[in-house]
Amino acid sequence: MLRFFRTIRKKLIEEDNVRTYLLYAVGEIFLVVLGILIALQINTWNQQRIEAQKESRYISELTRDLNSQLQEIQYLNERHSSSLERLNMLIDLLNENESLKVNEKIASLFFSIYERTSFTIKNPIYQELIATGNIELIGNKEFRNSIIQYYQRLEKAALIIQKNNDSNDLTIKPHALQLVEIWPPGFALLPNSSGTTSEFGRSNFPEMHNVFDRNLADEQKLFEIYNLIKMQLLISASNLEEINITEQLTLDLIDKLEDL
Repeated sequence: MLRFFRTIRKKLIEEDNVRTYLLYAVGEIFLVVLGILIALQINTWNQQRIEAQKESRYISELTRDLNSQLQEIQYLNERHSSSLERLNMLIDLLNENESLKVNEKIASLFFSIYERTSFTIKNPIYQELIATGNIELIGNKEFRNSIIQYYQRLEKAALIIQKNNDSNDLTIKPHALQLVEIWPPGFALLPNSSGTTSEFGRSNFPEMHNVFDRNLADEQKLFEIYNLIKMQLLISASNLEEINITEQLTLDLIDKLEDL
């Protein structure tokens, strides 16, 4: 092909046909430019195809992460709902019985005051999208913003729950242990059927029974125990509210993914 053009160009020069040569030169330039534009367009199409494949993979893996996050949130929802229910039962028992005596049920309910859970964010694909800048590959701008806002809200929920856990660890738990003295040597929390640690080693139950009964009979200590339970109720309710919010946000985002 190049030899063909060179032959024509040489012939035109030898014939000294300037006008025809100029037209030929313009045509040759046009063909070169056209070839470049076609090559660029093919490259653009290829790049768009690659990016579309990446976007599809990211959306698929985001769906996987969101479903994993939903399972984690629903598990935490069950844990905190159960804890809240047990704390309310304990408050009701304290309110309804002036001469309340400790039994295994009361002691077991009281252990809800020690319960804590961590909020784990499962976001490996989101972290990759942000770190690489590939978040821009998500073509739907509204959905892209929804992803960013969703994970920012999860971080807020995790921070609130962590601060609530710190309040339990640093304030409620030590004070509760000091008040009811239910941590004698050999005492151990035991997992119950639901996987929580709300039961106790019964080998020390008689000793705990006596100490707890004595403190419940002390009006000042009973008041402090009551307040500790109320504080833990507020913490559990706060955690559950965050968990409910993030659960709904997760479900909404999964629905948006399915509509893409």
